Amino acid sequence: MPGEIGNLTELQYLSLFNNSLNGTIPFQVSNLQKLRYLDLGFNYFIDPDSFDFSGMPLLIHFGLAYNEFELEFPQFILICHDLTFLDLSVNRLSGSIPESLYTNLSHLKYLSLCGSIPLEIGNLNSLNTLDLSRNQLSGPIPQTIWSLSNFDALQLFYTNLSGTIPLEVGNMKSLKSLDINTNVFHGELPDTISNLTNLNAFSVFTNRFSGKIPQNFGKNSPQLATGQCRNLTNLQNERDKISGGIPAELGKLAQLGVLNLGANELTGDIPLELGGLSLLFNLNLSQKHLGGRIPQTVGNLVMLEYLDLSRNKFTGRILEKVENCKKLLSLNLSQNKLSGEIPRELVAYLHHDYSPPIIHRDISLNNILLEGEYKLRLSYFGTARLLNPNSSHWTTVAGSYGDIALELANVFSFGVVALEIMMGKHSREAFELSVINNIVIKQH
Repeated sequence: MPGEIGNLTELQYLSLFNNSLNGTIPFQVSNLQKLRYLDLGFNYFIDPDSFDFSGMPLLIHFGLAYNEFELEFPQFILICHDLTFLDLSVNRLSGSIPESLYTNLSHLKYLSLCGSIPLEIGNLNSLNTLDLSRNQLSGPIPQTIWSLSNFDALQLFYTNLSGTIPLEVGNMKSLKSLDINTNVFHGELPDTISNLTNLNAFSVFTNRFSGKIPQNFGKNSPQLATGQCRNLTNLQNERDKISGGIPAELGKLAQLGVLNLGANELTGDIPLELGGLSLLFNLNLSQKHLGGRIPQTVGNLVMLEYLDLSRNKFTGRILEKVENCKKLLSLNLSQNKLSGEIPRELVAYLHHDYSPPIIHRDISLNNILLEGEYKLRLSYFGTARLLNPNSSHWTTVAGSYGDIALELANVFSFGVVALEIMMGKHSREAFELSVINNIVIKQH
């Protein structure tokens, strides 16, 4: 960054955000006394020779996030009385944050810093966004924060904070995003979180919370029949110690796109009401003690892309309406007690997404085998599927061979069977097929 930039004395807006600039910030920048917007974040700047800038008193936006500074808090910021946006996060600032920051900068709306959270932060009545995430903080959240009723976003994830979430969290009725995941918080989630009616993101996973999900979370709203937290789009409470059942009221959160309650201690059934979450695309209820049958209403989640119900105690058949979930990318039902047949819709991709296609629902004599217990098996698998599609494959079986090894079931007309792609012990039955003229085996 050249020092000559300080000659642009009429400059009011300067953004070099998200480049690959390095070196030091020249002190001549402080000559830009009319500057109102300065953002040098997401670069590789290192400590300047001096941060004793003369100050830019008209600044309303100042960003230095994601650089490599190791100096103390820049004192010139304290005279920027009109500052509404301050982001010094993800640096290695040393020392403490001056208490005067919270009195001099009374217009501050966005604050993202490193270091501890002082009690004086409650003086910033205009503050609507606090982001202290990804810092090594300690101790509880100061009680004064919960009195900031204009908050839109509270981001405190990956900070090592501890303590409990008090009842006063319900006072922050403007809150749209609450993210305190991956900390050491404990205790129960207070019932007052149901007062946060503007929430669209709620993430508290990987803490030490216990108890039950508040029953009022998602209760009917007098304004819209879509749940009291009607705007919630992301609910994550994974890897805590939440117990009890899944509240049926969660089915009233009509805007919900992500519901992640994995690895808790929840019990009981999946509420039928969850089938009403028409915008849900990610549902994780894995690693719990849930049981009963998987409700058929899950098949109503037509936007679903990821469904994980693994490591539970579900019984009965796999949901029969799975064909409605046409956007499904990942389905994990492992380690349950399910029984019955696999719905044919789950193997339809073998035909639609493979070339050459593996035919499903084709039970002609050319495509089935008869086991010793007279059970039918498809024979369109094995090494034959890896051969050139123009070669001779899936021909008619001459006679009844009974229980034929799957890897050889489709290759009777080949003069040479290539087993180079196979590893391990080769099937003894392969050497008893007199119609095969030559077998090439290459050990690996």
